Amino acid sequence: MAISEKYILNRGIYFPSDENDSVPGTDSDNYLLEILSQSSDLSSGSEELYDRIIDSQSRRAFSPGGANLLHCFFEQLKGKSVLQVGTSGGNLTRYLSEIAFHVCALESDIHLAMATSARCRDLKNVEIICDTLDEFRSNDKFDVITIIDVFEKSSNQNERETYSTLLKNASKFLSPDGILILAANNKCGIVHLNTVQSEKIETKIENGSISFSKTELEDIIKSAGLYINQTAYPFPNFIEPEVIVFESALTKKFDVSNLLLGKLLPGDDVSVATNLIISNLIQNDLIRHLSNSFLFVCSAQKQESSNKKEVVLAETFSSYRKKIFTKKNQFIQVGKKIKVNRYRLYNNPNQSNSKVSNILVDELYTRGQLLIWDAIIILGKREWSFAEIQTWASSYLSILKAFSFEQNGRTLLKGGYVDLSPFNIIKRDDGTVYVFDQEWEYKEDLPLFYILYRGLLHSLLRLGKIDQPKGREFESIEKIVIALVRELIEFDDENLSFCREKEIEFLSETAIGSRIGIPDRSLVSRSKGNVVSDQPFNKFLEKISFQIFWKTVSDLEYSESNSITVDTIIKGKEVLEQTIIGGGPINSIRIDPTNETGMLYLEQITLIRKSGIRQFEWKGDSSSNFEFKGIVGFGSVLYPGKRLLIFIDNDPIIDISSAVKDFDEEQITVQIYFSKITSDDWSEELVGINQSGKASQIELAQIDKMNDSLEELKKIMINQGRILKTIEKKVTKN
Repeated sequence: MAISEKYILNRGIYFPSDENDSVPGTDSDNYLLEILSQSSDLSSGSEELYDRIIDSQSRRAFSPGGANLLHCFFEQLKGKSVLQVGTSGGNLTRYLSEIAFHVCALESDIHLAMATSARCRDLKNVEIICDTLDEFRSNDKFDVITIIDVFEKSSNQNERETYSTLLKNASKFLSPDGILILAANNKCGIVHLNTVQSEKIETKIENGSISFSKTELEDIIKSAGLYINQTAYPFPNFIEPEVIVFESALTKKFDVSNLLLGKLLPGDDVSVATNLIISNLIQNDLIRHLSNSFLFVCSAQKQESSNKKEVVLAETFSSYRKKIFTKKNQFIQVGKKIKVNRYRLYNNPNQSNSKVSNILVDELYTRGQLLIWDAIIILGKREWSFAEIQTWASSYLSILKAFSFEQNGRTLLKGGYVDLSPFNIIKRDDGTVYVFDQEWEYKEDLPLFYILYRGLLHSLLRLGKIDQPKGREFESIEKIVIALVRELIEFDDENLSFCREKEIEFLSETAIGSRIGIPDRSLVSRSKGNVVSDQPFNKFLEKISFQIFWKTVSDLEYSESNSITVDTIIKGKEVLEQTIIGGGPINSIRIDPTNETGMLYLEQITLIRKSGIRQFEWKGDSSSNFEFKGIVGFGSVLYPGKRLLIFIDNDPIIDISSAVKDFDEEQITVQIYFSKITSDDWSEELVGINQSGKASQIELAQIDKMNDSLEELKKIMINQGRILKTIEKKVTKN
């Protein structure tokens, strides 16, 4: 690459000649540079760097899962020239430089540019330029341009033209037959239904972050004069995707529900019932609009659609392992069959010194439902039954026994079945089972009780937060597993110690990171409150208990003494009318619609003065400045004028205080018009939303904050447990 005379080289970075002065970095900036300067393994998937993750910025820069987004473009990137717009600390820059012919990494943040330079200091085919795309100068054309994690940081203004211009500027450097890879967040993503930071879905500006819906992004791309050749949907997000679903999978009706299990949302702080959303998204063709992020492959010239005999439907990744074991699974349509091809992510050294072998075998895809889905249905209930989960575990045990043999009074399985877990067992429609992806092989036979223990443990851990069962209390998921195993087979403390020791041995051989221990997670306590543990999307309320709170000018906060509760059976269209006498001028009103999750239609809220004059009237198809908490709501497609409310928290709130802000009377009458929603209504609403594009108009209200202890837990778990491990290390040392 010929570097423009505009730039001068300083500390391994090309700066505009008049702008190479450094400014103090943040603690996170300094930490990245310090770790990278000290590290010896800078390669993609570096285990050394993974151990240094302590916050969100270091996770972006060091996570081995970051490169997954580009693994699926290996062939398009290999040996090509690449312009990378935005480096986020060099994680993707490193991967690109390892496979491309040449990489020009453009980063406007000097500290991220310095981190990128440090990450790639041993490579000769990469140049780091500290400049903005607007000001970037080059006479070169590139085979590939990547714009990843840039839209979210590029502007604080709600103007689509800004982003269209960004793409136009980038496309100037694209070769005639080149491709532009764009990854961006979805403002309508399903992630917003499960986070305490959700607000109304408009173009969201939050700490300099902005995002768009799928339709808006497509319009932005087209307005930049680019053509979309391919669309994909990374889960749980594009930052660390574990699954990438291509548009071809949705077009060909490939059921991706098994692939998305446990991958729908990022982090561990997710309700087990959230997995039940997956089937709704697929059946109602909503994946396209509610995916958490998008991946677009664009070009400056329209490309003719190819009639390839082999079509890639999806790819899944296993990156959080020792580097020699990392892999991807590629699902390919060949005629009427689907192949599952498995590949190493990196050229790995020999595994001969390991007690555990990893053997990749291509297979034909088998249709059916994972055995683990039955457990999800049971554990997704508010107070699930231990007896029911025991019955499910017994069915799993029966499958294990079919693969077992007796030897010297012990029931054993071959070491190649160490991962014979419920998430690797398919239940076919005809009732038979199929075992797949038995990639791990221990070099010794293993007791059945160990396979049962680890299969149950890792299955339940994949599912997210689990509530306590009805009538019993468990400290953690492992305690549930121990209780299940002891109900099913003879399993004493000596057997348990064997399982723990063997599992630590297995993880020491296979897992990434220096700190190895038995994975576990606490259960959600019944006393926590406000925990989304029930599935609201198929729950149609037939009765409701409205509690109306009010405050007068002398009240500091809402109280039970200033409230009225009205129970109502929902038969059809209902009207609740309640007069409030405040004992002083009323200046705040709050409506708590229910104490459970579920759905109904809200049509109108009216406030009437004592004189009969209407103080306020809101209808379901109009906007408002009410404060909604624990509620998702959007305009009905079937019934104009109604708003469909989904209570995703068991303590939802509608605060209408703005309607009585200047009210000066002691009495007011509240009227609430609402009606029942049926399963047929819900199905038609989903279809109508998708067809009309109204999914982009969904309003998500901020979910009520959980209590302090759960909030602290959420903060700890943000980085998928890495911060927690760091804290535990310090506690152990002290």
